[in-house]
Amino acid sequence: MRIVTATAAVMSAVTAFAAAPANAGDLADLKAARAKLETAFVDQDAEAIRSLMTSDHVAATYAYGGVLDLDAQIASIGDLKVAFSDVSAPMITLFDAEGAYVTYETSLDGTYRGKPLPHRVFVSEIWVKTDGRWLEKAYQETVIDSP
Repeated sequence: MRIVTATAAVMSAVTAFAAAPANAGDLADLKAARAKLETAFVDQDAEAIRSLMTSDHVAATYAYGGVLDLDAQIASIGDLKVAFSDVSAPMITLFDAEGAYVTYETSLDGTYRGKPLPHRVFVSEIWVKTDGRWLEKAYQETVIDSP
């Protein structure tokens, strides 16, 4: 139920904003931040993960079994073994110069607390620009294909 509620909240937030024209510099910076965050999860680099997320970050995934805040994600990073593959081109909507909504599909290979991750997921991310840096504020996965 929490995941459904989180999804509804994200979709409400997205529809409340008018999309802004993409700024090439903003898009390049956002793409770079996203790549760094993905690498940080693969490498289990807690310091890098924390530096690329807002302090009030939340993540809702099937593997987590609900919603985790930033501290809970960092505490459980050793339980996550993941590799990303077959990532679709992300759809990026800039709300304005300081907010973006990103969606894409990806395949996950790995485990969380010894249990297999879902094979294919649809991902929604909310990013905000704070002090000139893009930070992920929310992350949500919807399972498309189970292992």
